[in-house]
Amino acid sequence: MIGLVHGSNLWQTTYSFSPSSASIMPTEVCEALDKYQPEYVVVWGKRLWDKMPGERWQDGEPIVVDGCSTATGAYLLNNGRRVKTMAVNHPSVGYSWNYWYRVLEKFFLH
Repeated sequence: MIGLVHGSNLWQTTYSFSPSSASIMPTEVCEALDKYQPEYVVVWGKRLWDKMPGERWQDGEPIVVDGCSTATGAYLLNNGRRVKTMAVNHPSVGYSWNYWYRVLEKFFLH
């Protein structure tokens, strides 16, 4: 699942990929970013995160909480604006709400 955040609005969009999928970033995701102009994108799951970076991607500074690093980056929109992007663990692999709250807080506030 991909969450697009703009102000106080959250859009959730589901994309599924098989582990062998060669897709890097579906066209519909780029189109959604350009259409909705979100400030942030939160990707649920490392497997989907690994398929996301591609065209219009810039690596960001990792967020470090409790000695653990979370990768971030940004997509460049057609209008030149950057959309901050990060991934969180998918709840099916174990999820600490306390830990991810602190990571997301750093992501949204910095």
